[in-house]
Amino acid sequence: MRTCFLLAIVIAACGGAPPAVDEREARMPCDPISTERPAEVPPAQSIAATCGNGRVEDHAVACVERCHGGCDREITCAVECNHAREACDLADVRGETCTSRGFASGALACRAGCAALDLSECDACATAACRTIDLGALAPSEDDLRLVALGRAVRAFWTAEVDDEPHLVTALVEPGPALSPPIDLGIEVAREIVASSSAWITLGELNGAIVTRTIDARGRIATAPAGIAPDVGTYRMLAVPARDGALITAGELGSNLVPVVLVDRRGTVVPLPARGAVHAIGARDRMAIVPVGEGPATVQLAGAESLAIDARPGDRLATWIHVAESCAGGAWCYGGAALLRDGSIGVPTAGAAPLDPPALTIAVGGVTRVAFAEDADTIDGSRAPRSQVVIDRSPFAPAVPTEHVVRAGDVIAARFDPDGEGPEAPRVLVASLR
Repeated sequence: MRTCFLLAIVIAACGGAPPAVDEREARMPCDPISTERPAEVPPAQSIAATCGNGRVEDHAVACVERCHGGCDREITCAVECNHAREACDLADVRGETCTSRGFASGALACRAGCAALDLSECDACATAACRTIDLGALAPSEDDLRLVALGRAVRAFWTAEVDDEPHLVTALVEPGPALSPPIDLGIEVAREIVASSSAWITLGELNGAIVTRTIDARGRIATAPAGIAPDVGTYRMLAVPARDGALITAGELGSNLVPVVLVDRRGTVVPLPARGAVHAIGARDRMAIVPVGEGPATVQLAGAESLAIDARPGDRLATWIHVAESCAGGAWCYGGAALLRDGSIGVPTAGAAPLDPPALTIAVGGVTRVAFAEDADTIDGSRAPRSQVVIDRSPFAPAVPTEHVVRAGDVIAARFDPDGEGPEAPRVLVASLR
């Protein structure tokens, strides 16, 4: 009896009866902890730790910290990393040589940091007639540098910062080898460059307007309005060899009312021909504009649904095809057709899907008007070659891409990015065929 009395006093002193336990809560399962978050590469596993010992080794490139535990178990964490192999380490270049990388000769080295090979001393010239022009900081990237031939001259074009604005700059490629003093063409965000019989035609923005700016063989510059509004989005300029000029479009082909403008060899806007076709060629685009009769007709695109048109006087049929590296295997990407009315291409209703095989045939009323093909297009029964010139590229090493080689008279030139991804500036190679 005394023991129970004392227990009651203790309970009263502690604040009353012990709390009741919720049986449902007691039966609930326990969820263990499992977390994952990015983690720093441990210094001992970084490329900084492995680089410099003369042995090509693996190093950590991306790490995560994973933690597990809880529910009466100790919480433990561990860092796990993905690993990659160094590109080289001091004299160890993994058996590579300049020639194994497609160059003609030279000494291969390892860049500081062991992340990439140093190709700066590899020679892309395969003969004594070839020389290299090192552009240094003049051209920031291979994609920005373009070589365009006109007659017996080659010009290099690239973008440079002038008064904190991107301007198109050009210089003659001289067989010396050297570049002439660069000329600022003044236009911002250059769109395209096409060579006519007498001048290089460029397209860009000047004082808020889209203009053509030409530079002739003597270095004289002329400017003309391009006849299209700024801020449309995508501008293209395609060469029109048969008419010694260029075709300009503004906007995405396949969208509403894309303006189309024809310019002559001086970059001046001229009317589209009332009769006859216009065949335009670009690096990734082709376009053919053909006259059509007044009234309703059916346009059939190979591999796509038909398109019903009702042509008015002066209307033309615009057809196009596009190819890009993003397409499977570099195949033809897409094509289309639409009426061109009052200087603008209307809304296409066919041809947006990828087309296979790699050709696009357009028929009007059952009669084939345009057939795009790899080596030559056929427009109203006339074959229109792509004007590709076979160039003897033997002065250049295999590493130099064929599509970047141009010829002007007895001189051939090539743009070349030594490793395809920088940070080295691209080079210009010049060779004489005499």
